[in-house]
Amino acid sequence: MKNIFSFVLFGAMVLVSFTACNQDNLDEPSNDFNNNNGGIVQIGPQDTVNLGLPSGVLWATCNVGATSPEDYGAYFAWGETKPKDNYSWINEGEYKWGVGYFNWDEKSNFGMTKYNEADGKTILEAIEDDAAHVNWGLGWRMPTKAEIDELRTHCIWTWTVLNGINGYIVSSKDSTNTNTIFLPASGVRIDSEIEDEGLYVIYWSSSLHKEAPARAYCLYHSTDNYDWNSGYRYRGRSIRPIYIEHTLKLEVDTTYGNVIGKGISVIGDTLLIGKGISVTDDTLVLKDAGIYPFGQSFIITATPKDTTRYLFDTWSDGSIDNPRTIRLESDSTISAKFKAKATNE
Repeated sequence: MKNIFSFVLFGAMVLVSFTACNQDNLDEPSNDFNNNNGGIVQIGPQDTVNLGLPSGVLWATCNVGATSPEDYGAYFAWGETKPKDNYSWINEGEYKWGVGYFNWDEKSNFGMTKYNEADGKTILEAIEDDAAHVNWGLGWRMPTKAEIDELRTHCIWTWTVLNGINGYIVSSKDSTNTNTIFLPASGVRIDSEIEDEGLYVIYWSSSLHKEAPARAYCLYHSTDNYDWNSGYRYRGRSIRPIYIEHTLKLEVDTTYGNVIGKGISVIGDTLLIGKGISVTDDTLVLKDAGIYPFGQSFIITATPKDTTRYLFDTWSDGSIDNPRTIRLESDSTISAKFKAKATNE
């Protein structure tokens, strides 16, 4: 007898269309971002570029808030999702995750209320604090230090001028891959001023500095050098998003302990359950729809075939919620465990 249970899967789908870097002409200010020329830019998903990186990560053609590859776009403090006119620790540009006066007192977590030594968080939480994901939606997020480092070490960097804007053209080391991206030298926003404009390519990663939680890692390239640095979190820097997809696999846990799955059978060789899902043999897998964009949410339900004899027990990650919502932020495999009902149930 095959140990099979049924899953019901619902995807909270949001359609993501890939469009070129363009904008509508808006006459009045709105909640959209200001670009480096003082105009209004609508935020939306941009084209992706495959540079043949080992991880398979796709890079956006434009910065968040930009209308073209050479447009600086919006500036963000690290962990904030909206641009502002002033980037300082207190007063007009008060930093979202700062408290009191800026200081280097380790006992006070350097004045940081989140992403500090106390909470142990080292990567921005995408759903709340990642400007790329919050503004562009499913599939998009800020790159980690490791992902920017992959771009730095696996590509060719050439300082150039594009439509009057200084920056780097980044191209694949594979001669058969002719794709490129352009990273404008947007500098950094300190208080209300832009510094190092046209001289430095400075882009946030989503990674907190390991030893100094008042700082986060950023790409820091000049005309003759491209390397890493870190910067104070409250200062404004550009963001170049990446597009990520993850695999979701749902399968039967056939471990015999606690009568897991015993007596749960499937009718026929293949049982279709929900959109794009099939059961073959003893494994429930996603069929033709197993890859979803980063941040996609699903509601899954585990149901034993014989509800008079068996109960849902737990998910493989320890959750006991059923139905439950899962949110893809990495490749995931999830299984369910069942147990026999007590004789008095």
